[in-house]
Amino acid sequence: MFRNFWDKIKGLFGRTPETTDEEIRRNQLFADNYNDAHGINIDAMICHKVAGIVAYESAANVTGANKGEANTRRVDQLDGILQRFWDTRFKKVIADTLGNGGVFVIPRYADGMVVEDCVAQDRVIINRAVNGYLIDISVIAERVVINAREYHRLTNHSLENGVYTIRQKATDQNGNEAPLSAVPKWAELTPEHSISGCDRLPVAFFKCPTSSRNVVTEYGVPVTYGQGQIIEEIKKMISMLVNEYERKETFVGMDERLFSNSPVDAANGEYSGNSKSKRSRRNKVEHINAAQKNGTFKLLHGDGDTPFWQIFDPAIRDASIINGVNFLLELLESGVGVSKGIMTKLESFGATATEIKNIQRTTAIFVADIRTMSNYALDNLVYAYNMIAEHWSLTPPGDYRVVTDWDLSYLESTTETFNQLMEAKTAGAVKLERINMYVTGQTEEEAAEEIAYVRANDPSLQDVLAMTGSE
Repeated sequence: MFRNFWDKIKGLFGRTPETTDEEIRRNQLFADNYNDAHGINIDAMICHKVAGIVAYESAANVTGANKGEANTRRVDQLDGILQRFWDTRFKKVIADTLGNGGVFVIPRYADGMVVEDCVAQDRVIINRAVNGYLIDISVIAERVVINAREYHRLTNHSLENGVYTIRQKATDQNGNEAPLSAVPKWAELTPEHSISGCDRLPVAFFKCPTSSRNVVTEYGVPVTYGQGQIIEEIKKMISMLVNEYERKETFVGMDERLFSNSPVDAANGEYSGNSKSKRSRRNKVEHINAAQKNGTFKLLHGDGDTPFWQIFDPAIRDASIINGVNFLLELLESGVGVSKGIMTKLESFGATATEIKNIQRTTAIFVADIRTMSNYALDNLVYAYNMIAEHWSLTPPGDYRVVTDWDLSYLESTTETFNQLMEAKTAGAVKLERINMYVTGQTEEEAAEEIAYVRANDPSLQDVLAMTGSE
């Protein structure tokens, strides 16, 4: 499919991609590993766990360019668009970025609103880039099936002399060009338009910070890049554990003599004795024989006074196998660049807050790298929102800035941090608003309003003395 995609780019958009066959093949392999929903997917487990840490209790906002000034309509609009993206897509974008190596988020104007195409890097061809700055890309933006026919929306995004040009085309399932109107929701799309005054391509590239080592590429690599052998060994050991449980399935073993006073006739399965006794015992045996079919009971034949077995041992090598799995998982955590606790159990019993912080330091470094990358990508994303709003005259122009507030609770002790803030306040190093913001999560303006309200309605002794001039 992606070999054909490359060929179609040359014909449909007249582009000669810089992306090589090897990069296309590698990106597809990354995507296949991460998207596998049928087996034990170690890649997806790590990606979603780390993405949760990155996004948890964090926030991103668009505010006025100057601190304290009122927001313009443009700022409010950009903030609203960003909030929708953050609340509905950000965490998934981070997980997909770590799993695929990278995700392109491409805003566009459709149906009277600004929306995004979030596309994994295996569906993007980089036609031209300079030192990480994208100049020209082609994308399989969307796939739709109508009446058993498959359609793809292909887009090309290029920047030349400050002019950003977007081209959109459609192909059918055979790769032949089709009208955009073939898919009803694409009918109103503009096949080509340009936005002037751009100093960069209005596209956000969320790129996994994992090193590509000696591979020279503009694309990212997944968080588990280079750890394939360890992952395969983990899967083997997990399969071994499951197989042993299946082979040594626990059952209820019962000596047939529990149901008779006389041994069963080996030839006809009947007991000696009167007919009533025979029927009663036969019914019991038939009941047990029926129960044997579901594998729970096994009726065993003993020989005289000899027990029907010497040892019943349903135990398996679960401890040794689980220890082996945990050992390999720790190696994987180390190879990925995260601390214990991502795939293994974090042993924090009895540890102090400082010790827990030291244990989590490696994860903190990796998460910080992801957040630094996200800051850059989010800035490009809001820039794209702003250029679209400007081009389509959605709101009057207004200067803005992007502000992120990343949560550190997974690393720090809340009590320790609060005490440090209180000591800093006593020493005159921080404002009271800073403490309120930490406790309540409010903005500085909201904190100041709440503090003023509290002082007016429930003043402290120090406040009373200050108001009366007795201090």
